[in-house]
Amino acid sequence: MVGKDDSEISRYSSFDEFCNANGLPLPHRVEFDRSKINQQELKVIKNYFTDLCIDLTVYSDLFTSQESVDTLNEFNDLIFNRIKRAYVEKLCLSIACLLDPAETGNNKNLSLAHIIKQCNCPELDVKLDGLKGIYESTGIKRWRQKLLAHNDLSTLMGVKPLDLKFEHNDIEHMIELIQEIFDDISDPTVHTDIRVVLPFDKNGSAFIKKLQLSLK
Repeated sequence: MVGKDDSEISRYSSFDEFCNANGLPLPHRVEFDRSKINQQELKVIKNYFTDLCIDLTVYSDLFTSQESVDTLNEFNDLIFNRIKRAYVEKLCLSIACLLDPAETGNNKNLSLAHIIKQCNCPELDVKLDGLKGIYESTGIKRWRQKLLAHNDLSTLMGVKPLDLKFEHNDIEHMIELIQEIFDDISDPTVHTDIRVVLPFDKNGSAFIKKLQLSLK
């Protein structure tokens, strides 16, 4: 970073240090007593979320590029369309589990609500409420209740059709908001990317290239 006289290069160990040195306001951060959080529960739910982010990364690599989709369809459109649907269902079901209430009857759920309840932080409550509003507006919550977790007779028979209103960008946006909440809870000085860097020879691009070579 350049110093104030534009002639020296200054190094800062953190963004906070840079702001303080240059008279800039620090970014707003959620504050609460983090000692109240069950760290083992937080670790487990974050590992679950990491798996979701890996699924999103693979799905994005395979099914959001026209070149990739064309290659998959040429290789075997039936199989890969089934895989695509399975990925969408898995992504939505994982989001739904993270947005479960803290308790269902007498059973506790390891969900965002369960972790946020430990924080006793109104700002996190507002963020979760906003996220749940987006989730419900997409129709995913009803889809989970009627078909992904149950075979609702009226829905399957078409008597009460589902009204699904989401695209890949909506799924990605919800996962970004979940990541933002996890960052607020774990370390508000960190901004984590939801895209997971996979081994270069085993990521979606490498897979598509191998399929393309096999089709020549």
